[in-house]
Amino acid sequence: MAKLGLKVDPKNSGHTPYVIEVKTLQDLRAKLDPPILKNEMDCGLDDRHLRRLPKLHPLRVRRAALCHAMGLGTLSPEKIEAVHKTWSAMPLSVYAAPNITVTAANPLIIQGTVVNADYGTVTLEPGGYIEIQTTCTFRCDTLVKSSSSPRARGPAPAGPANFTRSVPAGAADFIIVGVDGVAGNPGNAGSAGANGPGGSDGYCKNSGSCTGGDASDGGNGSPGSAGTLGLNGSAGNEADNVSLLIGALSSPISIINIGGIGGAGGAGGNGGNGGNGGNGGNGANCAACHANSGNGANGGAGGAGGNGGNGGNGGNGATVNVYVPTGSANLITGSSPQALGGTLGVGGSIGTVGGPGNGGTGGGSNGSNGSPGSNTGVNAGSPGIAGSPGNAGSISINPATQS
Repeated sequence: MAKLGLKVDPKNSGHTPYVIEVKTLQDLRAKLDPPILKNEMDCGLDDRHLRRLPKLHPLRVRRAALCHAMGLGTLSPEKIEAVHKTWSAMPLSVYAAPNITVTAANPLIIQGTVVNADYGTVTLEPGGYIEIQTTCTFRCDTLVKSSSSPRARGPAPAGPANFTRSVPAGAADFIIVGVDGVAGNPGNAGSAGANGPGGSDGYCKNSGSCTGGDASDGGNGSPGSAGTLGLNGSAGNEADNVSLLIGALSSPISIINIGGIGGAGGAGGNGGNGGNGGNGGNGANCAACHANSGNGANGGAGGAGGNGGNGGNGGNGATVNVYVPTGSANLITGSSPQALGGTLGVGGSIGTVGGPGNGGTGGGSNGSNGSPGSNTGVNAGSPGIAGSPGNAGSISINPATQS
């Protein structure tokens, strides 16, 4: 804490971060003080990228910068200078306390843009867990775990089938996870078609001796409108890279490393129902002749269903490096399942056809009934496409570092 220019607040239990501003990439690397891998990764910023730096996606630049800051790879001075052309001061969240107790009711949830977590003794009570949702260097002098914990040995489920939604709280002692994608909104149902108007009745002449006019036919019902599209689910976020440095460990611990689950696609809206056909007007009985009744009209077609939205892709897992005393390496069990893609949105159904109008009655001849609406050529919505799973991350125990 002293090297970061911070004073520990005795009222801070270690669950709430301090925030400081970091102005350069080299300063960030110094404050995180990570182990530098002997077999460094490619940080993904090549010379060809430098020639078109203003056009690069900011996420590529951020990934390269954090790869360097975390000691996973090293950028050349030219590349660091290039990063600084797009760099703005970055907030560094610092979680720190001499000692911290983590319980099921009060887990340690680490969030922020970039995090340096630094503790003396970390005590995991039964059901307590540490969840890291961002780039983080986590240090503690000693990790103590209650022997009565239900996770006394190894992680909970190890396969992607067990993570159909978010990782369950407390599924492992350390959960390195990306934020889940958001489900797409469902489409709106189509509006119902208007009912057709009824026909006017037949009538007699003023003298009543004969007809003044036959009854008119009813009007056809209007078709229902189509349902709207379901929206796509958003992709799950990648889990960010994490280094865990534990000075002393005597109890088994478990680690899960997984990206965020893709958001489900929204269901397509159902088509609106067709309007009913109007009834034919009734005939009239006059003294010498009769006005005929009108025919009933046809019902309207149902509206088409909206297409379902696509599921979001699952996020990729992180690179997690764990450093413990050599004799404690066998106490760590890790799992890096793939984050599932979001489920597809189902298509909306076709609206119900409108009913037929009834023929008018009385007078010279009764009108014919109309026909129900027809959905010929009207389609139900197509389902969306399920999201693809993210790539599995990795967990390495005591990877080789530079001296």
